[in-house]
Amino acid sequence: MGFIKFSGSSLLLFLVFSLLLVNSTSDNDDDDDDDSVSMAKLAAALNPLPWTWSTNSSSSYCEWHYVKCDSSKHVLEIDLQARTLSGSLPSQFPPFPFLQVLDLSKNKLTGSLPSLNKILFLKRLYLNINFTRIPPGFFQGLSSSLQLLMLGGNPFLSTWMIPLEFIKLGNLTAFSAYNTNLGGSIPDIFHSLALTNLSLHDNNLTGSLPPSFSRSQIKDLQLQNQKVGLTGTIDLLSNMTSLYSVNLGFNQFTGTIPDLSNCKRLELLDLSNNNLTGVFPPSLASHPSLVVIIVNDNKLQGPFPAYMFLHKFTTVENNNFCTNTADSCDSQVTILLEIASAWMYPFELSVAWEGNDACRIGHL
Repeated sequence: MGFIKFSGSSLLLFLVFSLLLVNSTSDNDDDDDDDSVSMAKLAAALNPLPWTWSTNSSSSYCEWHYVKCDSSKHVLEIDLQARTLSGSLPSQFPPFPFLQVLDLSKNKLTGSLPSLNKILFLKRLYLNINFTRIPPGFFQGLSSSLQLLMLGGNPFLSTWMIPLEFIKLGNLTAFSAYNTNLGGSIPDIFHSLALTNLSLHDNNLTGSLPPSFSRSQIKDLQLQNQKVGLTGTIDLLSNMTSLYSVNLGFNQFTGTIPDLSNCKRLELLDLSNNNLTGVFPPSLASHPSLVVIIVNDNKLQGPFPAYMFLHKFTTVENNNFCTNTADSCDSQVTILLEIASAWMYPFELSVAWEGNDACRIGHL
């Protein structure tokens, strides 16, 4: 095997070059752990520059407005909410090894969301009312420590769907993506998440409710106002025993209202403007915690639930009840309803329903 021979001067130059290369690599690694460098990089990307901030690396960054540090001068929080920021951010957000809270909400930022894969311990992230694109891999790059993710109010985002990689956010308890041009179906991943608050209203979601909702910890569920409308039944609500607020209004749900007796903390139920059929469940009247019930503009049948108004805030207009008073249905209508119940109250029958006369059901 041959060996490279160096003269004395060549060897010296080689050693000096090698030392410089090692130092350069070390300096680059140190930059990833140097919050002063990261703060200067972030400042350089912002327009206008926040008050007291500087684009030069400075040991005084912990004294800048909207920045919170610990005693070791590690940046813990950056709160730039509503600072009239405009333009776009670099594709790679600067590294902050100890950052826990990042708030860029309510500005005029455009372009893609930046990659946050160098913020390993981020717990709360506010990006609402900004941006126009979610790049591939964005959710994959988020910290598994993340507990709260606010994306809502970004109507100019390009159409996107919740990716399966979202499942890695096992500690996430609150996710808001209302009015963000979100499409596709809701992925069946919620049995693996710690989510208690899910707000996806005012989007273009389609399909049915995912079965994993039944095994979730969701307390507040907001899926109202989908452009085309979610479909299928809402039977699985009866198994979501942690619920305290549900809004499924303005969709295309069918079937009956399930028994929600096991949802003992439920306070608000909005099922308005769907295609629900069947008799109004008496169990809702005796529910111990339910205060607000909104079921107007469906195809509900049977007797008018006047008793609800004694102790509940209830909206039931524009349904197909046999009467508009507390009077019972005609005996023949009652028999017809019993027959319809065996067939899960067919939608076509409810559409053709007319009042309290079994002979005026219309043409099916």
